[in-house]
Amino acid sequence: MDVGCIGPDLGKILFTPPEFLKTYLAHTSSLVFRPLPAYPDWFWDPRCLGDNALHLLCMERGSAGFLDRITSVYRITGLGIWSSSGDVARARAIRDSTQLLCRHVQATVPVWGGLIEYRYMLAEIKLARAMLKAGLKAEARKQWRDIVTAGAIWHHPRLWWKALKLAARVR
Repeated sequence: MDVGCIGPDLGKILFTPPEFLKTYLAHTSSLVFRPLPAYPDWFWDPRCLGDNALHLLCMERGSAGFLDRITSVYRITGLGIWSSSGDVARARAIRDSTQLLCRHVQATVPVWGGLIEYRYMLAEIKLARAMLKAGLKAEARKQWRDIVTAGAIWHHPRLWWKALKLAARVR
């Protein structure tokens, strides 16, 4: 059994919304937040994964704090809906959910657009990698072409290298 902790660099306690949204820092089970006045309609979309959506909605209201303590445990047994689904299905779900977040950010907090777009492009690349790992080379090649032709990847130089490495594998 793998054991690990998810958290930021030690020493940092308070995070601005952009700092927090750059990485996935906490499971929803370890979040403490003030009740949101309302949830947007897209939050109830079956494609929406609650963790990232909840983080985004909370970040719209202010900064996040970090407690340097173990506050929850997440057990991966392989029996749950998420852990029993395959890599491709999980990667596709993350990509689809992140696409919902992109649309929301464009309409509400456009200055975070690049942050969420980066996460979306990373999700696209991870989906192509999962397809390759599953032996779906033709689908991975199409996914790679879609990534490159969409054009958004060219706004994120750190993703270029990932896309180039992927290109070598889908040929």
